[in-house]
Amino acid sequence: MPFTGTLSFVSPYNADGGLFALSGANVVVNGSLAALGGTTQQITVQARQSSNVSLNIPIAVTAADSGGGGSGSVSIGSLLPADSNASANWQMAGMLSVGGIPNRTTVCATLSPSGGNDSTNINNAIAACPSDQVVLLNPGTFTIAEGNFVLINNGITLRGSGPGTTILTRSGGATLGSYIPGSNPSPMIILGPQAYNNGETATALTADADQGATSVEVTSTSGFYVGQIVLDR
Repeated sequence: MPFTGTLSFVSPYNADGGLFALSGANVVVNGSLAALGGTTQQITVQARQSSNVSLNIPIAVTAADSGGGGSGSVSIGSLLPADSNASANWQMAGMLSVGGIPNRTTVCATLSPSGGNDSTNINNAIAACPSDQVVLLNPGTFTIAEGNFVLINNGITLRGSGPGTTILTRSGGATLGSYIPGSNPSPMIILGPQAYNNGETATALTADADQGATSVEVTSTSGFYVGQIVLDR
């Protein structure tokens, strides 16, 4: 489905005096970037297909793109390929591509917060739950302790009792206003086959990887499989 939506500027939010403009699928610079106090400016354009589907496209505009800082209307290129070169089924994105979220109604287990680390209880219930059934979390706050995660790797549904009613929280980890993780960081929830190497398998490289390389050789592939996330230490 060719893109048939609208393009608009998301940033800069400040008035740019008409320096940037959209002409079809092109960004146009009307003048010099010096008007914004420099020779480089990042702008963001939003491609919106509908009220629910949009894509933000950041673009770095330099003095060379605007004709070396001179005046005049200069196009810096198309944001989107021609319709004949690109297509996307915007109406079947996400879970809609596989028929939407399954409407499972049979509850195999109902859990309440333990007051401690709830990771094991939730994971045990998921592992024991038959396919196409539901693990239901009662109202309350469930704790997934740092270094632990909930693994949903079978065809079941983990369902809470409603927004703001069932809460998953993390003990340890980063705090508000800080980017520093805790001493044992881990995901909170993993969907699909376990693709997170939580320190369980390690192997040495046969040689240091070159900068820009897209592959490395290891001494052993035991414990690794396609789709797994590998951490380099």
